[in-house]
Amino acid sequence: TIIAHIRFFIPNADPTLPMTKYDAAIGISRVIQPQTALCAPGSVYDVATEECKLCPRGTHQLGSTCAPCQPGTFGPQIGLAQCVPCTKGFTNETGALKCEQCPSNTQRPAGTPGLTVLECECVFGSYAKEGAGHACELCPTGAWCEGGLERPVPLSGYWADKECTKEG
Repeated sequence: TIIAHIRFFIPNADPTLPMTKYDAAIGISRVIQPQTALCAPGSVYDVATEECKLCPRGTHQLGSTCAPCQPGTFGPQIGLAQCVPCTKGFTNETGALKCEQCPSNTQRPAGTPGLTVLECECVFGSYAKEGAGHACELCPTGAWCEGGLERPVPLSGYWADKECTKEG
């Protein structure tokens, strides 16, 4: 049970530093440092204005600073305590505001980190004509397309010419 709670400030010997905040309760006092500990999650203490400032978009609170979101994550709004993971798309840049979408007929498999377009694979019913990281083509008539990076497999009564590398 707290009988009394007192908060007071003591000027610092160095005028460029903020005043030191003290809390006292039931005769016990403690120094609260850094002042960011008094700010809401997603914000940091600004010594110049002596106020808590929300971390900008593309960043998150990391200790007493706002740090850029790492590749695979993004910061769509101000005041984030943690960056948001890219669950469907990807981002390969630091400080991203949004995730990029995978190309047409592709998706990123679960469990991949979302760092590059090369993680985007063909969905079921399509195939990678140009390889990883490109839009996938719909499966041709008479073929089975598993998706991923697999080539079309001919159905019964159809065949594939493995020597043929061009359409037409």
